[in-house]
Amino acid sequence: MQKPAGPRRWTTASAVSSPTVPDRDAAVLSHHRSELRALVIGAGPAGSVSAANLARRGYHVDVFERRSQPTEAQAASNRSYPMLISERSLQALERAGLRPKFLEGTPFDGMVSLTRGMTVRFSTSSQHIVHRLQLGLQLIAAAQEAYPGQIHYHYSQQLDEVDFEGQQASFTSFDGREPQKHSYDLLIGADGANSRVRELMQAADPRMRSTAISKAKSTYKTFHDLPPLPEGCHFSEGFEAHQPGQHMYMALGKGKEAKVATVAMWKNTAGRMCGMAALNHWEQWGHTPDEMKASGLPIPEPWLRAIGKQFDEQDFNGFGRIVKCTRIYGHRTALVGDAAHAVTSVLGQGCNTALSTCTALDKAMAASNLDDPDKIDDALDHYNSVWLPEAHALQRLEFMSSMARQPADRVTSFPLQAWWVKGLMLASTLTSVGLNKLSPSRFPNAFGTIQELQDPSLPYSVLLQRVYMRATGFAVVAAAVMSGLGWVVNAQLLHGA
Repeated sequence: MQKPAGPRRWTTASAVSSPTVPDRDAAVLSHHRSELRALVIGAGPAGSVSAANLARRGYHVDVFERRSQPTEAQAASNRSYPMLISERSLQALERAGLRPKFLEGTPFDGMVSLTRGMTVRFSTSSQHIVHRLQLGLQLIAAAQEAYPGQIHYHYSQQLDEVDFEGQQASFTSFDGREPQKHSYDLLIGADGANSRVRELMQAADPRMRSTAISKAKSTYKTFHDLPPLPEGCHFSEGFEAHQPGQHMYMALGKGKEAKVATVAMWKNTAGRMCGMAALNHWEQWGHTPDEMKASGLPIPEPWLRAIGKQFDEQDFNGFGRIVKCTRIYGHRTALVGDAAHAVTSVLGQGCNTALSTCTALDKAMAASNLDDPDKIDDALDHYNSVWLPEAHALQRLEFMSSMARQPADRVTSFPLQAWWVKGLMLASTLTSVGLNKLSPSRFPNAFGTIQELQDPSLPYSVLLQRVYMRATGFAVVAAAVMSGLGWVVNAQLLHGA
């Protein structure tokens, strides 16, 4: 059994921004601190981490968010779902000098399969479970604490227009204030899959295009704060001793008639159960206790009733879409997170990739001559050339994984491509399992890409190459075996003749 990672050593924001750090960081901009200004559009995780990185480099940062100021109560809303924060995200937070509150909790220690009664661990690296909205709130607080006076958040502010040549952005206020214009030295679009910044960039630059290449076919609803189970009601082995955030509990619907496909649950900081349920089809939704029980979900009856009651009060939510961009920068402007490369939840890399984008941008700026603000576009061009291929590789992996998981009876569009992808992904997975059985020390990743995604040292482009290589190896071995069998059969026939 793999042991969970030990406590992580974190660098403070002041240490990160010290002149002794080897890359070209905030000290390079010491004489520009009162001059350089960045606007970040979007106060989500990517927006806050980008703001922290820029503050570390001497920028005064204003973050604009079209929604109202978030509250703790919203963290329990019907769209607040649990996310698994992996080492890729943790490295991005550490680089930015941020230490959000969730890091004080118990690290994640594996998925508990309620269907099979076993715990599966994909990684020994440090990981944490956190609600989406709680993550956003905690990063805002961490950014303001780490860089007081350098980062300012503005809520209920909708971006209207951008004069890219004049480096000026216009905003409309939702709280009754007059429209405002703000000048900038650098504009960061961190405003999600439906990015307004990206839309304006496309209108201004014919080289900038985005395409939605895939949309998740499943829907979900969430639940929170389930009541304690009555005495004698069993849930999972050792559940009472598990710490908040230590495990994710997974239940899969059984059979083709199952209306609920997956239920994911976890303990929040108060020790109460939260989670989400997903359905593979848009056309149906079975959320009553009887329908969930008929789906074969091993969840106690009292919780099924509580979940069903909360579901009755919610609308459906979608898992998003894959949006592919031809470029992710313009004059003094860059896109990060879902604005740069939206993904779905298939591989669980949405937040991890978004924060990795911030690291990629920060590294590109570190490698450039920031002593001259006119060189900012050179840094953004470098960011685009280095990161965009990685984003496209992940999106390709997501698209292939999504198609491979599509039930056989649901393959209606592009059936030849779908079955080819299914075969390729199956061959890659079987090769991973086979190599792990033959030599566990040399090939420790029995789950292939799923495990490898947890390793931040492996670029997404390398992971995609490995999928193709494993599938090719499987095909070569299979062809050799079939050829050998054919030779033996032919020899037997000739001998019999």
